[in-house]
Amino acid sequence: SHQALNASKRREIKNAAQTGIGFANRCLEVAPEEAACYYYRALNTGIYYQAHVLGYQKGVKQMIKDCHRSIALDAKLANGGAYRLLGELYTKLPQSTIHPDGISRDLNKGYSYFQKALRADINYPENLLGIAENLLAQGSIKDAVDALSQAKQLVHKWKLDESYEDWQNTTKDLENKIAKIKN
Repeated sequence: SHQALNASKRREIKNAAQTGIGFANRCLEVAPEEAACYYYRALNTGIYYQAHVLGYQKGVKQMIKDCHRSIALDAKLANGGAYRLLGELYTKLPQSTIHPDGISRDLNKGYSYFQKALRADINYPENLLGIAENLLAQGSIKDAVDALSQAKQLVHKWKLDESYEDWQNTTKDLENKIAKIKN
């Protein structure tokens, strides 16, 4: 997943994500009760379908299933990662779908999952950044600013984390979005 997230070309992203899915599937063959296997399969599936949009509803359903299985086995894994992944999914999905049984954006559900991620690890910045992004999508500017402020206070405590730079960029992006809305 790390390679896929850092790749610049769509083809590289898809290939790395497919490799990650393959590793997760092998992990599940050996350790079907390991929460991380489900979590990383869900994460790589999401990355894959961001780069390969066709058939994404199949990927969304698999991600949801894998996240729930991961949560059932270890809800605190990756700082509430499966909850956070579900929060991101429901926050960023398109608002509608042509599929009769398709899954679309549900900001309330997304917020609920981000809250669960926060309960799993209140000190993990990405959980609060997700809440801020969700609240902004809901139009709750003041609450989004508050969540973003809390996240910024936490980000500096995680300078050695591999996601530190991404969190700083996300913080700046959210600040810019908020500034545009206020102006």
